[in-house]
Amino acid sequence: MGVVDHIREFRNRLIVIAVIFVAAVIIGFYYAAPLIDILKVPSADLYNFVYLGPQELLLQYVRVSVVAALVVTAPVILYELLAFASPGLKPSEKSFVMAILMLGLLFFVLGVIFAYTILLPFMLKFFDTIGMESGVEAQISIEKYVSLMISIMGVMGLVFEMPVLTILLTQMGFLKPEWLKKSRRVVVVVIFIVAAIITPPDVVSQVMVAIPMLGLFQISIVFSSMVRKRKDKKRAKREAEENRFRYQ
Repeated sequence: MGVVDHIREFRNRLIVIAVIFVAAVIIGFYYAAPLIDILKVPSADLYNFVYLGPQELLLQYVRVSVVAALVVTAPVILYELLAFASPGLKPSEKSFVMAILMLGLLFFVLGVIFAYTILLPFMLKFFDTIGMESGVEAQISIEKYVSLMISIMGVMGLVFEMPVLTILLTQMGFLKPEWLKKSRRVVVVVIFIVAAIITPPDVVSQVMVAIPMLGLFQISIVFSSMVRKRKDKKRAKREAEENRFRYQ
């Protein structure tokens, strides 16, 4: 295929993604109210939600529908991008890219589930406790609440991508499992600092975030070692074949 053909194919795939995304947004807007009710579950009826502007609730419906559309169309986007790039990839490279995409999607979903079911309920309960002790009644803006929920779930989804990022960096030669093992103490300190930044100032929430991050770091070491061994085997096989042809 020439350059023009590649551009045309890429355009066609972008059109497919755009059409599916717009359709998902429209459907998501229809179900926006139930989706917001799902986001309100971790609050456990702690707050009375209000909206402070005539357009605020409508804008949250739009925001939730767009986020839902991104989630629904993510597999389609990944498939179209992989299908566009696949002609230039070797079979082994296709398998590696597909595995990375699926693994990345899996870990992101796990991060979102962790934030929704464990982290956010504790955070919201902590915020409510502060309000009760201060004697101030909470009237929570729905815009602020939805923004907090989406941002925390998104951040934890990205945090859970640590093993996938480790695989990519190891495959590209920028990272070695030996470096990860030697820097374990430093990484533990950094993890607790990051946990303190992205959580409320209480020990329970910080530990709840730090523990899975430590587990992800250990998983990253295992994945990095597996990728390194795979690369070493391929290199040894290639060198053996080169030596065999050289002495024939």
